[in-house]
Amino acid sequence: MRRWLLAVVLTVPAIAGCTQSTNSSAPAAALTGDTAPAVTGATTPAVTEPKVVPVGFETIGVTLREAGGALRDLCLWLAATDEQRAQGLMQVTDLGGRDGMLFQYDAPTTATFWMFQTVMPLSIAFFDDGGEFVSSTDMEPCPPDTDCPSYAAAGEFMDSIEVPQGQLDDLGIGPGSAIVGRGACPA
Repeated sequence: MRRWLLAVVLTVPAIAGCTQSTNSSAPAAALTGDTAPAVTGATTPAVTEPKVVPVGFETIGVTLREAGGALRDLCLWLAATDEQRAQGLMQVTDLGGRDGMLFQYDAPTTATFWMFQTVMPLSIAFFDDGGEFVSSTDMEPCPPDTDCPSYAAAGEFMDSIEVPQGQLDDLGIGPGSAIVGRGACPA
């Protein structure tokens, strides 16, 4: 009796949280050896998909003053160039232990964000040139072959922070909060 081996190829859907751009030449992410469990049936063996973390980005430590005055240190991926901001969190499924991604601009802007090819919902907060909170919004994944909506701040901003949807409050980010310092990620 012959036995046949059937190979199945899994693809990892891309996610994004990036400023709207058609430039996708920057390296987005890399597969890690870690895997996340997939949903399994009663008799189906567990299938795992590799985690994808950002590649080509440095990290930055940000000190945040919460609305009540408490200080909190965050460690974020830094998107500081046009190419990095265009790439954002595209194809990323795991933040690799970081809190999110900081999109840093050289001057006040009204740039918009979108969720092209995204599978992970994100939340974004915008901060003005003095570091003060401007606004925030939740951003939903954009299915393939659809027009992706754009997400804008309530006013001009210099920095924005993207995190997995629902985590802004957990990080102390909201009305009355401010970015008050930058440096290395906390140890």
